Amino acid sequence: MNTFRTIRSLHEEILDGFWKVVHEEFGMSEQQLGAELVAKITMSRPPRIELVDFSIPCFPLSKALRAAPDVIAGRVAQRFAELPLIEWARAEKGFVNIKMRNEPLFAAPWFETTKDGGTAFGRSTESTERRVMVEYLSPNTNKPLHLGHVR
Repeated sequence: MNTFRTIRSLHEEILDGFWKVVHEEFGMSEQQLGAELVAKITMSRPPRIELVDFSIPCFPLSKALRAAPDVIAGRVAQRFAELPLIEWARAEKGFVNIKMRNEPLFAAPWFETTKDGGTAFGRSTESTERRVMVEYLSPNTNKPLHLGHVR
């Protein structure tokens, strides 16, 4: 089992939470809104990344939900603030701006796995009959890396 949280799974987790809140607050599911409209809702990195980690536009939902983008964003942001991964969520001009908690989301499971594995960490019993050689490259750091460094 892979215990690492990837950027993709984090992205999916946040969007799943978004759709859950939209369904609970406005009574419309993703299926009711339609695949074309749902595809328009994406998470993006805002221009001023030092202030916000992710932003979700609510403009495409305005007509279907019969509410202003600011109202949609406000209700979603209010509920998003309750999620454990999110430090805060704010509605600004029809967007839900999200700041993630400043915690090691990706490394923490790895550290737990290494700690629990003890001296057996990294060992495998899958292929004990075969020898495996692991190669690594050590290029000159003062020159650009290129295909010639691979053997």
